Amino acid sequence: MISFCLKHLCDVLNEEFKNILKTKNDLVKLQQLTNNAAEGVISLSLLNIENDNSRGSNTNSYLKENNSYRMQNRSLYVNACVLFSVVYPEGRYLDSLKVFDILLSILNSTRVIEFLKYRYIIEIDSIDNTSLSNYWSIANNYYPSVYCKIKTFEIKGEINSQELTMISETLVNLKKNKK
Repeated sequence: MISFCLKHLCDVLNEEFKNILKTKNDLVKLQQLTNNAAEGVISLSLLNIENDNSRGSNTNSYLKENNSYRMQNRSLYVNACVLFSVVYPEGRYLDSLKVFDILLSILNSTRVIEFLKYRYIIEIDSIDNTSLSNYWSIANNYYPSVYCKIKTFEIKGEINSQELTMISETLVNLKKNKK
């Protein structure tokens, strides 16, 4: 579910950028930041998943059936911690800051996204300097970036048929690309 939601978020942000900049090109790309990251784009990278404590305990519960108890899994509620980075080549730092300003404006106006039957909240958040420094040392470069949390994903004990179909299609496409 998280991968499809992040892809949908890229699509939503790309439409916003196309409307503002009057371009046909997609600027937001779901990609891992490495030395080989595509340049001239806004990279959306998943950094981490964290437990959403605001929803209460994620422990198991017991359901009484007849005269016995059956353990049932509660849903797990998590937040996706993501980083938007404006990946521009060296020498185009001022251009990257201009795109970064637009990104911040779009994120400020696009606080809620809807995907399938779910609603997710996007919050700009803080990340400590040590964690950010560690991340940029892995990426081997620094780009203007903003850390966000996407709240809240419900992970159930079972996968519904729509999610299973989407995952199966992804795996089929992955096999086709390897050939």
